Amino acid sequence: MILVDTHALLWFLWGDAKLGSNAKRIIDRNVGRSALISAISFCEIRFLLRGGRIDLNGRTAKEFRDHALAGGFIEKPMDGAIAIDAVDLALPHRDPADRIIVATARAFGAVLLTADEKLLASDAVETEDART
Repeated sequence: MILVDTHALLWFLWGDAKLGSNAKRIIDRNVGRSALISAISFCEIRFLLRGGRIDLNGRTAKEFRDHALAGGFIEKPMDGAIAIDAVDLALPHRDPADRIIVATARAFGAVLLTADEKLLASDAVETEDART
């Protein structure tokens, strides 16, 4: 089971070369059955879109979410246990979204597919580098 970080999800759905071939294979093997996305990723995507930092090729954030879920990704919401774990994590990240993503991966026993150097260096969750 994998949990795909926000940027890796964007790279995968855009066919971006930043996503490594190994990471793409991992997603391809898991999509439709055990490729998870934290619901907070859609919040991040909406903020990025609203701030003009990404372009979804004319899609709204809702349309992008619908596309990801129709493509076989499984959205996992935050619950109280994930919220508490996100705050209690020994992470160098102060970003609440990244903390929720890590806590969600932990809650579901998923490997976090990310290119975030701080998360890759952390031992809070098992990770796989999305650039490889």
